Amino acid sequence: MAEPAALEAFCAFFNKLDNSCTEKLYHVYTEDIQFIDPLHHIEGREALERYFSTLYENVEQCHFTYHARQLQGQQAFVTWTMTFIHPRLSGGKPVKLKAVALSLLQATGAYSGTVIISMRAPCFTNICR
Repeated sequence: MAEPAALEAFCAFFNKLDNSCTEKLYHVYTEDIQFIDPLHHIEGREALERYFSTLYENVEQCHFTYHARQLQGQQAFVTWTMTFIHPRLSGGKPVKLKAVALSLLQATGAYSGTVIISMRAPCFTNICR
């Protein structure tokens, strides 16, 4: 898969992701993936699949708006805003999280190494109400 197409496929995948298809992470991540966000450090694709499955369990809607995407050699950089609705967060109103991800693209078109997610979120006490 050509590098720009792989990055586009990666972004498109997350707008299709929900609690019924988290096992398809093998399309975008290699087995040795390390996923780091502000609250978790997850190692391995199976552990990441369990994390996403739990994360999406009660999500009613989720959409990613991508702002910047760049591939330079094997390094990928993506910024986005994730908007989701969860009945127990923010009174069931949409929550927006801005984030940045960095990763390495393999020749297979999957991402490996360490994915670092940096988020700017509203105050968690406001979200959890």
